[in-house]
Amino acid sequence: TDNTHIELKKFQKRYPEQLRLLKLEKNSGLSAARNAGLEIAKGEYIQFLDADDLLMPERLRHLIKFIGNLDEKPDIIASHYLKKFINGVESEVTVERKSPWIALMQGRLGCSVSNFWKINSIKSVGGFDEKQRTSVEYDLMFRMFQKKAIVVYDDKPLVNIFQREGSL
Repeated sequence: TDNTHIELKKFQKRYPEQLRLLKLEKNSGLSAARNAGLEIAKGEYIQFLDADDLLMPERLRHLIKFIGNLDEKPDIIASHYLKKFINGVESEVTVERKSPWIALMQGRLGCSVSNFWKINSIKSVGGFDEKQRTSVEYDLMFRMFQKKAIVVYDDKPLVNIFQREGSL
């Protein structure tokens, strides 16, 4: 409703290789938007980013190098992140390195934006559940772990997640 799509079309004309716009649709929720992005994604991994969050400039370069140093390519890289509140307070949120199942049940396995995801692994479990409104990444990881997904941990908090009072 704020004409963002018009501004995005201008950017798409200037950067056709870097920006691809999907058709303008009614808002069907976060999971539907992420699933639509998964359908057109061309890479092996995907980084989700919400409108009110921020990736540090070195985030993707760091993750590519991180994966390159591993013997086996993971399905999920669970990463620490910085939670920043509107009053200026910030805290580092760390992932739990116990069993992924225990960390998942404790809500300590990162979030959609802080984690880095292998596209085929997400697709193999049917993507995000579009009926679910909150904790969508935990439902997704649960289904991925049922299929023996491999998770590794990254201690560098290169994502800022901004938190407003009362937000989920």
